[in-house]
Amino acid sequence: MATSAAPGEGPVRPVSVSLHEGTIAALRARTGKRGMSAYVEALIQRQLERERLRELIEDAESEHGPV
Repeated sequence: MATSAAPGEGPVRPVSVSLHEGTIAALRARTGKRGMSAYVEALIQRQLERERLRELIEDAESEHGPV
């Protein structure tokens, strides 16, 4: 049985996303054309970590009260 890779693990695969022109321009200005994928990957991983942390806090608060 295959298991899914955790964020940041597994082979890299191309995907297509749609972004506003201004977002693309700001991203390219910060990263250059070749650094965009790594930058977006890091941003997504950080957001996933934040969301998971928020879920853990909410679970703890529902069980033990506000932290």
